[in-house]
Amino acid sequence: MPEEKRYAAAQLDEIPPVPCCIQNSRRRVTPEIMERMRVASNISKEAGRDEGLKIARESLLEVRDLIQGVQVSAPFGNVKYALEVFNVLPEFSNEKEATAQVI
Repeated sequence: MPEEKRYAAAQLDEIPPVPCCIQNSRRRVTPEIMERMRVASNISKEAGRDEGLKIARESLLEVRDLIQGVQVSAPFGNVKYALEVFNVLPEFSNEKEATAQVI
């Protein structure tokens, strides 16, 4: 099983669902997300990683107005990819541009 698919499966099987205070329900890794990861991971390791990042970004945008913070894990210790999740937020892309202009 490719690493990305194993990680998604661990999310589904081993990590308890996060309480969603707005709807008083619990969010889970859906079968649709698992299928997206399965399809992408069957293409290549990189495709699985990219699809996982895409799902994380979509999820962040979906809940950003409902939350006060977010925790993103760095699978297999790769912080670079965890930080890429935040690139979808305008606040982070503007900082990146500002930093690039200073350098």
